[in-house]
Order: sequence, then structure tokens, then C-alpha cells
Amino acid sequence: MFKYNSAIIERDLAAEKQLGIQNLQVNAYEEEGMLDLVGQIEATAIKHPFILRVEGYDKQNKLVLTETNDGYGNEVVTNIISNQTFFNGYPFEISAWNLDEVIQVSRLKVFPVEVSHAK
Repeated sequence: MFKYNSAIIERDLAAEKQLGIQNLQVNAYEEEGMLDLVGQIEATAIKHPFILRVEGYDKQNKLVLTETNDGYGNEVVTNIISNQTFFNGYPFEISAWNLDEVIQVSRLKVFPVEVSHAK
């Protein structure tokens, strides 16, 4: 298992703040061609429902990978993060399985995307 240096993980702090995220802890790992991002969102209240998206870029700054956070919960199969699924510390995981894409990644960008149709 290879852990990516946290310096290659970029975040959008303005978007996080706009949605109510106080802190986003994220770590990225690669093992046998699978990219796995795991972490936790800390917030006292989510202002708008959102998903987390990761984009992976190669050394030429070309977008080579795009994924969103995995579904959450046993009964609730959704990847939308909202106050209804939130407990001040929302764990998340984003997985990418395409070996050709994963081995090219040299920079990651993790950011929230507001979901307007979610309740």
C-alpha cells in the first residue's frame, strides 16, 4: 500500500466554507491500481446537501480521473451528504478502480459539489 503525500491533495476551502464544512480530513492511498481516499468532514451544520468529488491530474496537468464519494449507510444507500445523514463528523470514502487512470495521477483535487435536488 502506498500513501500519497498530503501535499498533492488540493481542496477548495471557499466551497467548503460555503457549504458549512469546518474541516475536511482526507488521506489518499493506492494499492494494486486502486485509488482510495478516506476521511472525515467536520461541521456543526451542513448548509446545503452536497457530494464530494475528486479529480486526478497527471504530470502534464491533464484530467485523468473523476469520481464521487461512495454511498453511505446500511439502509440509506446515498452518497449525498446532508444534515439528515450527518453527525458532526461524517466519514467518507472515494474509490477509483481503473488501473490506467490511477497510475497516472500526480495531483488530486477534492471538493464539495452542491446537490440542489436533494432533501
